[in-house]
Amino acid sequence: MGNRRRSHAGSAHPPRRLRVGCLNVCGCNQDVKKGKIGSMFEERNLDVLALSETKLKGKGEEWFGNVWGVKSGVSERTRAREGVAILLKQELWEYVIECKKVNSRLIWVKLKVDGERWVIIGAYAPGHEKKDQERQVFWEQLNECVSGFDARDRVIVMGDLNAKVSNVAVEGIIGIHGVFSVVNGNGEELVDLCAEKGLMIGNTWFKKRDIHKYTYVSRRDGQRALLDYVLIDRRAKERLLDVNVLRGATGGMSDHYLVEAKVKICMGFQKRRVNVGVKRVVRVSELEKETCVRKYQERLSTEWKKVRTMEVRGVGEEWDVFRESVMDCAKDACGMRRVGDGLIRKGSEWWDEEVRVLVKEKREAFGRFLQGKNAIEWEMYKRKRQEVKRKVQEVKKSANESWGERVSLNFRENKKMFWKEVNKVRKTREQMGTSVKGANGEVITSSGDVKRWSEYFEGLLNVFDDRVADIGCFGRGGVQSERVRENDLVNREEVVKALRKMKAGKAAGLDSIAVEFIKKGGDCIVDWLVRLFNVCMTHGEVPEDWRNACIVPLYKGKGDKNMEKVVCDPDSEKHRNQ
Repeated sequence: MGNRRRSHAGSAHPPRRLRVGCLNVCGCNQDVKKGKIGSMFEERNLDVLALSETKLKGKGEEWFGNVWGVKSGVSERTRAREGVAILLKQELWEYVIECKKVNSRLIWVKLKVDGERWVIIGAYAPGHEKKDQERQVFWEQLNECVSGFDARDRVIVMGDLNAKVSNVAVEGIIGIHGVFSVVNGNGEELVDLCAEKGLMIGNTWFKKRDIHKYTYVSRRDGQRALLDYVLIDRRAKERLLDVNVLRGATGGMSDHYLVEAKVKICMGFQKRRVNVGVKRVVRVSELEKETCVRKYQERLSTEWKKVRTMEVRGVGEEWDVFRESVMDCAKDACGMRRVGDGLIRKGSEWWDEEVRVLVKEKREAFGRFLQGKNAIEWEMYKRKRQEVKRKVQEVKKSANESWGERVSLNFRENKKMFWKEVNKVRKTREQMGTSVKGANGEVITSSGDVKRWSEYFEGLLNVFDDRVADIGCFGRGGVQSERVRENDLVNREEVVKALRKMKAGKAAGLDSIAVEFIKKGGDCIVDWLVRLFNVCMTHGEVPEDWRNACIVPLYKGKGDKNMEKVVCDPDSEKHRNQ
């Protein structure tokens, strides 16, 4: 492989997207077929292609037409069977930092592009006609292979896994766009692998016609199946742009079809994630507990006693003290939680310490079998494997029952939580388009997105004609810049009445103060708000935080996902009527 790699210094424009694919070629010993594979690679403009069942012997490099690849097969002295290979576009070889030919069923290459490391694993699982022992050995080896990479590496597994999974969605693993089939042993192993290693089955997350889902059609009886998969690290879910099955790309060279996926890489993702990714927020739900409410009110009361005897300061200072005191008391009483880090396996609550220990013991038993290769070690491994399966079934059932109870109990108390849980398993969320249309209907590039949204909302929320905005203070002529009359001040009863109308479960503003922090604050927070509001009335201004807002455009499920001319043009007749 050394003669194919070059220095990174000569790469001015690293790739931004990868077009990857996998195909079971049903043998490619002949140069003619290798040439066809290379031609298909170039016609589809692929960057990476994982081949299964190549039946090529030995480990090394190989030309497939004009495309260079690495192969891993059986020994030269045995009958040709199995075999895997990975083909890369010529420009990508300079980014390869490591390559390993594990055995005749596993091979992988590691790429490093602009600081990101991507691992492409080519896999070929034994079919149902093989012995149970051989299948188990493969899945254990694949498990160990995925486990051996650094947590910062993004893993993609591709190939013919001879697995059948159901079309029932499993959160974070199987999407709602799978195909109906009876789950086989390899299918169970595949789902378990994804749950344990944080992978998702990319084939099931994109809406396609049925003919673009099945990857295999039997030439004997015409039966169809989904056997070839693209698995990707769940943390990189947003990077997977599409997975599609192309029936005509192979030109009849195999009874399997080409599975093609598009993956986004090197898009400044890591830098943006520093700003909008991992963050810590207060556990607002803890305020449903009486003990937590009492603790919060005690802390807040202590802070209020310090403030109420102090001299009244400016609006900004008063607000800063109020905001910091409320947030500090809420953090102390409720605790914090992490959001947006993708480290917690959502939908895998069943994975606990006991299951982890059992899985570890199963691996150790498998390792002892590989060393001894005797019937006793194999039977011990089988018993441990059955024990793990029974335990996983138990904890999954328990987790499902707990989830059902949690949803039922919270239906009346917290309808927001109920529908959030229901929507997780019922449907996927429609996403906004990546482009924006201007007032004239033209598509604006990303550099102009923010400016166009600003123009749109400025026209929507402001008055531009000759009318004069009449802003009054309790209907008495507007806010005075100097001290207002005593009967114009905000009183306690008005604050209490306003608090009663506030609804819990709403998103916090830019100040991060949730409605629950105000409603659960007790008498002291009412008095504190009276003081704060009257300081605002006296000075004739409000804190800067109150003047800022985060507006999020939501797609309502109909029409163009991008901004249409009739909607975005403030001067349009329909806009004025609305």
